[in-house]
Amino acid sequence: MSEPLKTVSLSGIFSMTMEDGSIHDLKIPGTLDESNIGYRDPGRAFSYDAPDEPVEYREDVPEAEQVLLSEWLSDEEEGTPFSEAPVRPPILSRYTRKYSYEGPARISRLLSCREVPGTRLFFEVERARELTLLIDGEEILPYAAPTLSTPQVFEVTGHLDGDHMLTVISDNRYEDLPRKDILYSGTASDEAQTNWNGLLGYVRLREEEECFVDRITVRTKEDRLTVYLEISAPGPRNAILRISSSALEEEYEKTLLLTKEFTAIVIPDLKLRDGIEKWDEEEGQLHEITVALNGVEKTASFGVRDLGCTEEGRLTLNGRTVFLRGETNSVVFPETGYAPTDVSSWKKILNQYRAYGANFVRFHSYCPPEACFRAADELGFLLMPELSCRNPVNAMETEEAQEYYMTEMREILLTYGSHPSFVMLSFGDSLISGSSGKEFRREMLRSAKKIDPTRLYTPGSDPENGREGPDGESDFYIASHYRDYLLRACDSTEKEEAGLRGFLNRHYPSAKENYNEAVAALRESYHRPVIGYEAGQYGILPDFSELDLFSRFLSPDNITARREKAEKAGLLPQWKKRIEASGELALLSYRAEVEAVLRTPGMSGITLLGLQDYPGRGTALVGMMNTHMIPKGFSFADPKRFRRFFGPVVPLVLLDRYTYEQGDTLSARVVIANYGKEDLQQQASYTLSCGDIAVKGTLPGKNFPAGRNTDAGTLILPLKFDGMDEREAVKFTLTVRIGRYENDYPVYVYPKFIPICPEEVYETDSFDYNTLRVLEEGGTVFLTPRAAKETIPGSVKTQFTTDFWTKSLYPKQAGTMGQYIENPDHPVFRYFPTDFHTGYQWFSLAGSRAVEIPRRIRSLVTVTDRSEELRNLSQLFEFRVGNGCVLFSSMGIKEQMEHPEVRALLTGIYEYLESYDFSPSESLKPEEVRRLVSAAAS
Repeated sequence: MSEPLKTVSLSGIFSMTMEDGSIHDLKIPGTLDESNIGYRDPGRAFSYDAPDEPVEYREDVPEAEQVLLSEWLSDEEEGTPFSEAPVRPPILSRYTRKYSYEGPARISRLLSCREVPGTRLFFEVERARELTLLIDGEEILPYAAPTLSTPQVFEVTGHLDGDHMLTVISDNRYEDLPRKDILYSGTASDEAQTNWNGLLGYVRLREEEECFVDRITVRTKEDRLTVYLEISAPGPRNAILRISSSALEEEYEKTLLLTKEFTAIVIPDLKLRDGIEKWDEEEGQLHEITVALNGVEKTASFGVRDLGCTEEGRLTLNGRTVFLRGETNSVVFPETGYAPTDVSSWKKILNQYRAYGANFVRFHSYCPPEACFRAADELGFLLMPELSCRNPVNAMETEEAQEYYMTEMREILLTYGSHPSFVMLSFGDSLISGSSGKEFRREMLRSAKKIDPTRLYTPGSDPENGREGPDGESDFYIASHYRDYLLRACDSTEKEEAGLRGFLNRHYPSAKENYNEAVAALRESYHRPVIGYEAGQYGILPDFSELDLFSRFLSPDNITARREKAEKAGLLPQWKKRIEASGELALLSYRAEVEAVLRTPGMSGITLLGLQDYPGRGTALVGMMNTHMIPKGFSFADPKRFRRFFGPVVPLVLLDRYTYEQGDTLSARVVIANYGKEDLQQQASYTLSCGDIAVKGTLPGKNFPAGRNTDAGTLILPLKFDGMDEREAVKFTLTVRIGRYENDYPVYVYPKFIPICPEEVYETDSFDYNTLRVLEEGGTVFLTPRAAKETIPGSVKTQFTTDFWTKSLYPKQAGTMGQYIENPDHPVFRYFPTDFHTGYQWFSLAGSRAVEIPRRIRSLVTVTDRSEELRNLSQLFEFRVGNGCVLFSSMGIKEQMEHPEVRALLTGIYEYLESYDFSPSESLKPEEVRRLVSAAAS
């Protein structure tokens, strides 16, 4: 941005009058929340009304996505002062605002000002809600088109000479804007940054010459530079314009005849000097340009970079194929309730993302402030802001919405258009429209490309929820679906009870999953970049230590309630271990998401949701970092572990499976996904190791060009080693390295078992008369019914992954949080190596059934329940009935015998049952067991 002649900050204490007439002191810049002004949080989520015309809803988006209902308060209670508000239950779906105010806030201050003759004066606020400016009660119209995503400016020349009362009416009801779309977006949702009210960033007076350059926007393409200027003058006049920069071959000069008060000028095709340093990923190479109007100079920074697309539809930056490793910034800032406006804060945020391997940030239905673009420019980070629109019903179909969003799009492009980090723009999130809305968004695409052809545009992130595919005029497609094809490893469904779609829960595990079929179908009609949308969303149990981090503005009642539930259940002593177990499974799942996209050469990247927890929409604790953007204090959240598969170079081993038997041969291609800037001219090496066993070697490939996947060769490893006992099960680690980059995979090798139930053990799938007779005689029973609701009526469905976002928003999933194995060294796991958490060897058994048991009963395989419920769920547990002993499995072991890991686990179970170690101490009554399992054999 260009620098003004002079600015005077108006930061300080203002008088603020609420709609009820009460008067308060308000610190500016700041929000009402920060000055403890407001009412009790009404606790309602924003809801959409049904449109006039029927809407075909996406089947796998629950009704809660389109109609978020009130949980606690009636409409009459909204706006009730704290002292008069009734006591009500805490808000459990999001953080609670201690001070909430929706309505007009009259923010006033007496100014003593002396205007300088021959100059002009402007009042401007960097970030605000809908504003009205009054001086001594007289309304001043906006100087520039106001939006929620750009600074709001009013010319006050001739109005402030002397002592005057300046009043800003800030209104966060958005009555003259597309209210529903805005309140449902990240820009103003209480689920994210909050629908704050106040004035943020700079609040100042700006002095300019009578005739001045108001806006400078610089764009580059190939070896040419274009300058867009907005010049403001009080009337017709001549002016001399000069443009100079060390990046240009020569200075530009022209005499202008300004015939209007406002003149927009485009100066195209200024030649860049040869060998100009380009802005690039991790290289914040910036240049300055000076624009002089009648000798008064203003400067702006810019970067030289080119975005493009290969013939195969791959995204390029400066001619190099790039892969976007993206995080979705959902505008979560619990320290303040709003996004920062200073560069240092944004550098810290972006560097935190980079520590995890990210090079790209998508801003969810939100455009960040100037400071974010400046930080990204310097760090070489790629950004995609979005318009302040989230409408899953009738997006941009009204005249009001169309007028506002066309304005917001234009102002974002012209305000932040000099920033090279600003590479893409989306017109909103999850937009669904009828024919009029779709056609308007196409019109916006065409307008955006005319305003600035150096960026890439899409009519929406996950437009039409992927049902129809990309618009033919879109520059890229960022989505979770393409028609019936998924572009992520896990997804919700409304079609069946307790189900999640996607290969991670539906396909036996391998390291070969990709989206080649989906991309091939896309390429029949679309040949531009394809990017995965909001991949991940794997829940992790809440870490209650974060409760100590909150400011006085937001209260984590939703987390406190979960802590109280865990304490009541007696789980706090082992809670951290359970957090770690859910986190390790979430990390495994995020890795599966990323590597599947890396194995799809036709895709240009992935955006995660996310590296940071999300406090709302049911409380989605899905991040490696908490909401305060601090890495969670566990091994799974170590950025180094994440960056191994989320970095610029990732060695990939295309394993058919993770589980083998002794004597099998592991055969797998190794591929180097090289999206760094340089070719790699070296061989890849590998190590298969466990304890004293280590097999090492190199692969034949030696040249790995940047910007593509390249075969390094094929691993062929016989899985039988000297010194390896034929009854020993081993978890190996297969590590592949190239240069300083490495990746590793678990490889489980089991003996060739044929499990045979011991004669002294009574194995049965039902709790019937014969089972009771055996127990009365002091016998041992292995109770292993078929894993179905009919045979285990007291059971619940489980899933391999943790909760997808939250079950409260996506209720047709199990909502369980993975397995917790309290004692991995228990004899039952003798031939089944396991950590204390779910791994790939558990896949066939993890997604079966679990039963709720009394907490006194010893559970060998616990299924951790979501923190909102915390039922004591188990898949394998032991107890006494009368004189006998029972080991109960709800995992459907006998139905999964084709897998070596299942045979190995069953062998260990049989040996345990006939050993002296099997001696349960706690008992269940027969009627308690009957509530768990059917009495009749299936």
